[in-house]
Amino acid sequence: MNDETLRCDFCSQPIASADLIEGRAVVILQKRYCPACMSAAIQKRTSNPAKAAAPTPVAPVPARPPPTPQATRRLQLGQHGCGFYSSEEDRRHHLGPYLREGLEGNEKVLHFLRNPTPEKLLGDFRAAGIAAKSYVDRGQLEIVSVEKLLGTTGIFSAAAVADRILQAADKALEDGWTRLRVAGEMTWALSAQIDIGALVDYEHKLTALAARGKCTSLCQYNVYRFDEKSLHAIRKSHPYVFVKGTAAMVVNELGPGR
Repeated sequence: MNDETLRCDFCSQPIASADLIEGRAVVILQKRYCPACMSAAIQKRTSNPAKAAAPTPVAPVPARPPPTPQATRRLQLGQHGCGFYSSEEDRRHHLGPYLREGLEGNEKVLHFLRNPTPEKLLGDFRAAGIAAKSYVDRGQLEIVSVEKLLGTTGIFSAAAVADRILQAADKALEDGWTRLRVAGEMTWALSAQIDIGALVDYEHKLTALAARGKCTSLCQYNVYRFDEKSLHAIRKSHPYVFVKGTAAMVVNELGPGR
């Protein structure tokens, strides 16, 4: 997606991808705010004591979500989202429909996991009603270990990992898929002892790739595994944020984005 096509939903002015990456522009509940409209919205709310906090990009929690969701708020081409969760059920609530939408849309799908055990994979795909084997056999779906993502050195480099995803996106088009869709559960970053600054840098690079139309990506974070400071930085590094259940309460406790 080019900068010229990414426009504010309120004044229709174009939004540069750099403004989204650096926090000058935001996406709140699927509405884009350019820097000017974001400032105006914050000033309006802070002038009203009943609405003193600036809005945060957190999706509303459904009152009674179905155990196997048939749809979810979709990330479109050019969008990079973060899913906060507190249980496997909540993680799969966002992950399953996201994977299914990509597979049904003839997209190449990469699913990154630290330990892709058969039990975890069966649970992920069965919860969404996905017959994963047929997609794996045809090469459309790849379950990728984090070790492969990191490369032969085993050392995390935001630039190197982003470059591998860029190469995968270009290859997906060459192989005839409509685009690349990436999903990653990010708890592996803790065991790899990755500095939060490096992790945020990686997320910013994914946002830039998405804004260029290279991929659609969803990163998932367990709110019980990351500390408050890290969760706040992670939330700020994603233009779209989805939460459900207890995770919504944890994210709300972080307060408005700064």
